[in-house]
Amino acid sequence: MGVTVHYRGQFVDLDRVEDFEDRVLDLVLDLGGKAEVWRSTADDDPSRIVRGLLVNLEPGQDTLSLLVSPEGWLITPFQIEEAERGEVPEPPWCFCKTQFGSVTGHVAVVELLAAIRKEFLPQLEVLDDSGYWETRDAQELARKKSFLDRAITAFASGLQQHGLTAEAAEDTNILLTRIERIAAKVQRTIGRPSEHPPIGLGDEDFGTDRDIAATEAQYDELFKHTERRKEQLHRAIEERLQRGEDHSTAFENALRDIGLTVPDKSDWRIDDVDVDFNEFEEEGPVDLDANEWQVNAEDAVTEFEDELEVEERDDHPLLRRATDLWHTLTKQFENADDSHEQTLRTLFRGLGDMVGGLAQATSRAFERDDVDEFSPMDEIEFGLTVTQLKRSLRGVAFARGALCNLRSAVGAADAERFHSALKNINNDIIEELHRVRERFQGDED
Repeated sequence: MGVTVHYRGQFVDLDRVEDFEDRVLDLVLDLGGKAEVWRSTADDDPSRIVRGLLVNLEPGQDTLSLLVSPEGWLITPFQIEEAERGEVPEPPWCFCKTQFGSVTGHVAVVELLAAIRKEFLPQLEVLDDSGYWETRDAQELARKKSFLDRAITAFASGLQQHGLTAEAAEDTNILLTRIERIAAKVQRTIGRPSEHPPIGLGDEDFGTDRDIAATEAQYDELFKHTERRKEQLHRAIEERLQRGEDHSTAFENALRDIGLTVPDKSDWRIDDVDVDFNEFEEEGPVDLDANEWQVNAEDAVTEFEDELEVEERDDHPLLRRATDLWHTLTKQFENADDSHEQTLRTLFRGLGDMVGGLAQATSRAFERDDVDEFSPMDEIEFGLTVTQLKRSLRGVAFARGALCNLRSAVGAADAERFHSALKNINNDIIEELHRVRERFQGDED
């Protein structure tokens, strides 16, 4: 049985693309995935805009392209430049391979396509190699053991991310229940406007009677809120740039567009900051001939290492290992074939979250050995630390999934070596997460 979903279709109302993006982004964040808002235009015609989302719903799956051409057609990432120039003659078939993801991840892809067909693309065509699109028979899907066994064995961690233990994943009834819940969540989220109440922390959120699950849930929502705002800001900036604004003006106006306050320059207290403004010079042109993923990956590694550069490196050993692996993989794929570009974007975005999450979490040093009483600041440190450790775990999972799809590019031996390194980092992050949780709960005893 194949595990690829093929789809093609056209937006009825291009004025609703932004609403579409917001709803899908909500869903992806709720499912623990990643989504990137896209905006680009033809060099000689700014009116020809390619927009939409690049979605990674679950580790091991291909990127689900929800990019929209100026004609309203869904297109693949490989057709962006052609679509900008008007050289895509008809709605193309897009596809998403799910063989290295979980069964629930496959269901999420199918249900997402069903939901956007109902709400945004009524003529959407879908071909599902597994047969789930046509039948919606979760029990039949579960009976196809070749699919179940391969998905669960290859990526049980993906199932655990969505609330299933390894033991639960082996129980067909539990798996079926999870499939039904994900299907309902997809339909519910895509079917309603993307509206969220204000999220923040007040004095009433802190106290001695604290629930670790409630605290983590609160900070998880804060994290998703931040991710939503980040993509909304990116979208607003790109749209401003396309109107001809310079980067500084576009940034300030984009902040206002999404309802954020632009700080007045007089509010910045620079008297106490030792800054040599002569260091900030005009940057030279970017080499656009290099693959974008490679430029981003190498720049990110360099920037991160520069930030940590001190007379003697004293970062957390786990952070050092993660950073070294990131650097190794950047070198490994520096001459990779262009056909792997989307998978490499997923890989290095996952590695970035792995390292970034660890950098944030380990810098907080949630210990509290010298504190007798619990304080609001302790809860803040706990919430932020756990959130970043979870971010790093998601990053590892997506990196491992991307490597499954890159075995042909690195060879079986190297792929196994990198998988082993990521697995060890994953296990150590989990141990650190347990330690932080135990430290947080310890004062209740």
